[in-house]
Formats: sequence, structure tokens, C-alpha cells
Amino acid sequence: MSINHGKKGVSEVITTVLLILITIVAVGLIAYTLIPFVKNSLRNSSGCLGMEEKATIVSEESCYNLSSALSTNVRIRFGDINATKIFIVLETNANGDTSSYNLEEGKKYTNINSNAEIKMPSPNGGERTYIFDGLASKKAVFGVYNGKSRCELDEQELVKC
Repeated sequence: MSINHGKKGVSEVITTVLLILITIVAVGLIAYTLIPFVKNSLRNSSGCLGMEEKATIVSEESCYNLSSALSTNVRIRFGDINATKIFIVLETNANGDTSSYNLEEGKKYTNINSNAEIKMPSPNGGERTYIFDGLASKKAVFGVYNGKSRCELDEQELVKC
């Protein structure tokens, strides 16, 4: 007695070929989505490579003031870099809360440098102090914008002025 009742089964060769084709299509779909994602991630992260030593906080001249007029002074030194936009993050209390400031060349900001126009340090050794009125911070983080990348370059504990 025949179990197949006249039906033909799929041969082992055809099954193997179908499994190989399904595997090739799956690998192709994964590569199609994964390769652009990896390229994009590498392009965005490489914007900060090699910039670590090009700008720093001058620790000897960066400090906070607890007198009646609270203030924080952050002095930045540029090396071989020409940036028109920087960021400074100041820790505002012992809980680790922060205030972040994005500073652009030529703009004015309330409570920063007495509302004077912001100037960037000149490349190759230029320095500039940014004074944040009404805030006494014991820690500062500094970085620059390089295209779309936000590159953190230095972090310093600040001392009392």
C-alpha cells in the first residue's frame, strides 16, 4: 500500500536549492539595511577624531566666585583649530544637575560676558575667558561643534577664585 497516494514529493535537491536561495536573499536584505547604517554611524563619529588635544580649558585661570555676585569663569585655549561654535556645560549643584550653553561667534547671551558679543579664541594659541554671571560651578565641560558632530574636548574641576 502506498502512503503518498499518487502525490509526488519535493526532491532533496530542490529543497536544498530553495534553502540556499532563501539564505542568500536574507543575507542580501540584512546587508542592504546594515551597511548604510554602519557607514552613517562611522561618518558621524569620525568628525571628532584627532580633536582631543586641539582645545582645552585653562585650569589655572578657570574658577568660580561665591561672593555676593556669583560667577563662573571658564578660560578656553585653542590649538590648531578654528571653531565658530562651542559648548560649555557647567555643573550647577552637588546633585550633578547641569546647565549647557551653546556659544556662537558674534552672538550675545544674557548672563554671559555681561551680554557682550561672544568672540572665539584665535587658532594656534588664542585664549578667551567666558564669564557666567549668577552661577557658581565647580565643574566645567567644554567642546566644539565640528559640522554636525558635537565633540567634547575637555573636562575640569574648577577652584574658588
